[in-house]
Amino acid sequence: PCSELAGASFKAASMGDEMPATMKAVIYDRYDHDGEGIRFVTDHPTPETGGSLVVLKVCAASLNPIDYKLWKIPVVGMMINSKVMGLDVSGVVVYAPAGSGFAKGDEVFGFAKKGKSGSFAEYAATKPEYLAKKPSCISHIEAAMLPTAGVTGLQALRDAGKVKEGDKVLVIGGSGGCGGVGGPVAKAP
Repeated sequence: PCSELAGASFKAASMGDEMPATMKAVIYDRYDHDGEGIRFVTDHPTPETGGSLVVLKVCAASLNPIDYKLWKIPVVGMMINSKVMGLDVSGVVVYAPAGSGFAKGDEVFGFAKKGKSGSFAEYAATKPEYLAKKPSCISHIEAAMLPTAGVTGLQALRDAGKVKEGDKVLVIGGSGGCGGVGGPVAKAP
């Protein structure tokens, strides 16, 4: 399922494979002396299966401004130190708790945010309500760009803008992530 990603730095695990104990990941490093605030590691603990979280093999992730600015916020930076970066994810379920609505092998996308898990890793764990099944008509790369940009665009129009059918809408920055979703959302009935 992740094989569509030419040049990916990892080989997609087959659904029968055991998950490794550790994985490659990009983590927040508040004490990074180069000033970048992030670090690539090859021995980060893989999320555990068996609990209430869905665990997925990451096929694609997207970078948002919040991902690289979060560690600079004083109190938040201390709380996220050593946690995996990234919110937006698309991948294949390797573990799903009973009643979650997902099954092993499902292609999903959404937010990877729970505890130390993030999307910039080989595996991610998240609450079932943060995921949706990936439509077969879009790639994992396309699906991974949707969560933050899509939700932000939707909230800007629906919640902040109170846009309703028949309103005229000008989307400033319509070629960006939020605007790219905002235009079609504004046009939809």
